[in-house]
Amino acid sequence: MPQARARAVNPRAAARLKGQLINAAGNSALYEANLELQHRVAQLRKQLAELQRTALLVHEPGKRPNEDDDKENKTPLGRPKKRFAEKKDRAQRADVCQLQSVLSQHSPKSKRLLAGAIVRRLSRSISPVGRMKLITTPRTVQRKRNSSGQQRLSAWDDVRLCQSVGIVPDQRRKLKHELGRLGATFLPRLSHSWMNTADFSTGKCMPPAELMQTSGESTVVLSCTNVADVLTERVKRLRANNKLLFLAGNALKICLAGDFGGHFMKLGLLIGNVATPGAASNFTLLGCYRGAETSAGIRVAFSDVARQLADISEIDGLPIQFFLTGDLMFISKIFGHRGAASANPCFCCEAKNLPSEPGRQRTLVLMRQQAAQFREGVQNGAKKTQMSKQCAGMQFDPFFNIEPSMTIPPSLHIIACQGVFFGIFKELRHLCSRHGTEYEEQLEMRLRALGAYKNAWYQEYSGYHVRNILRDGGPMHVTEFLPQSPRRDNILMALELLAKLQSFAVADLLSADQIADFRATADQFRVHMLEHFRRHCSTSKFHHLVHHAPEFAEKHGFWGLLSEQPVEKFHALFNDDLARKANTKDLHDILMFCARESAIRNAIFDANQL
Repeated sequence: MPQARARAVNPRAAARLKGQLINAAGNSALYEANLELQHRVAQLRKQLAELQRTALLVHEPGKRPNEDDDKENKTPLGRPKKRFAEKKDRAQRADVCQLQSVLSQHSPKSKRLLAGAIVRRLSRSISPVGRMKLITTPRTVQRKRNSSGQQRLSAWDDVRLCQSVGIVPDQRRKLKHELGRLGATFLPRLSHSWMNTADFSTGKCMPPAELMQTSGESTVVLSCTNVADVLTERVKRLRANNKLLFLAGNALKICLAGDFGGHFMKLGLLIGNVATPGAASNFTLLGCYRGAETSAGIRVAFSDVARQLADISEIDGLPIQFFLTGDLMFISKIFGHRGAASANPCFCCEAKNLPSEPGRQRTLVLMRQQAAQFREGVQNGAKKTQMSKQCAGMQFDPFFNIEPSMTIPPSLHIIACQGVFFGIFKELRHLCSRHGTEYEEQLEMRLRALGAYKNAWYQEYSGYHVRNILRDGGPMHVTEFLPQSPRRDNILMALELLAKLQSFAVADLLSADQIADFRATADQFRVHMLEHFRRHCSTSKFHHLVHHAPEFAEKHGFWGLLSEQPVEKFHALFNDDLARKANTKDLHDILMFCARESAIRNAIFDANQL
């Protein structure tokens, strides 16, 4: 505000000065009001832009969107925005959180209006990809539409929506009821949705059992009580939907798999006679418990499942071939073997002092005899270490009636492990450090270009990233920048041979030429590693890769058709189900809910092959 200096003036000058002061004060008030108005307009524009970004601006019912809406559905680079059903789980959660933050800033009446706008916009914008098939019937069905002609979500999209947002079936029913009141009927009908397609009586929580844990505490065990019925139902669904494939012969390839992850030990089965046997939804959960992965714990928790599997020889008139897979620790526990630290570290043969040639092949009869000898010696006062050497590392009887020759070597674990890939990669990093820091930075840059990023917590590469490094000329890409030397050439040769071995772990049968090439490549890799990197060859994983993996392929005609990867993927789905029941303290209810969700995914997989 302008200031006036008082001085002696006549009355007219004083009156004139007083008027100027009044006008200046009025102009200042108007200026401040104008600033406040501009600030309010800026806030409204910001809210308007936020509403546009979250797709809350909708048109009147019955009207088609104009060209401005096409701009809203595109990114700043001009690319089309993904629909909610097409986004990943993390992006879907971010959208939901953003909508909640926007709605929380309005009054209850405004919230209802905005919620209705969201529903109307979603009901018009959601367009599921692919044809939806009813799970209860084998025939192909066109996309379901409501009375207004709007497309409904498919059953699989419905499952993804509930899992990503984190709602349970009861909350889903309430949501569908409220959406129906607002005129939105894009969710599937309950009579044809995934809500009533799976048999939820397949799992039951047994009473707490002492599982020989370190803490000595009991836990709740989830155990399937009708394994034969579950397997029969899956085979019938696959056959009715023309999804059952027979690649060689008419036998069903059923693989038992298990793993410990997220504080839970899980056991289930995979069906190999499908187009995508490596999908996580192909894993049928047969049992789980919260506790350590011990031989005694597995035998106590899953004894009922093992008894039921022993009585199954055919399903729906089809003979069954049972296989076993998982990481090497799980397979050792199943066979009752003491593991890789024993004097005979391999559960398929009695090889000693790795690396060495394969020893005498193990059989179930021989394993049971050695386990009985071990128990008898311990009861007579002998030390366990001494008896383990005499009994070729056996401690318990084999848990399943599956021969060691039917064990599928875990391709993911034996390739991406410390003794094989990471051992060679350690030599590559050491060579880069000898040449200088700029070579280490160049290596990291080339790894990122291949799509390989370290885990934020463990600072190591996952199995997926290892596959990215080994495929499509990756070994040459991560070594060609180094100065030429015999060491660099040896590392390059080892990575290229390992990449070729990885190419045989495909979800398909191998031809006779491929199997012969597999054996020749494994022998060449073994000779090369023993000559140049012998210190990385004394692991059981290297032994399985160069000996038992080609041997299994020669006998059964495949290696990666069935693997442990679906079990690894299932851990993430299981953890998402646990998060959806985070407000429940009863472990019995939590495990029953997880079993139900797993059965739902199996039903959708059998019908749609998703």
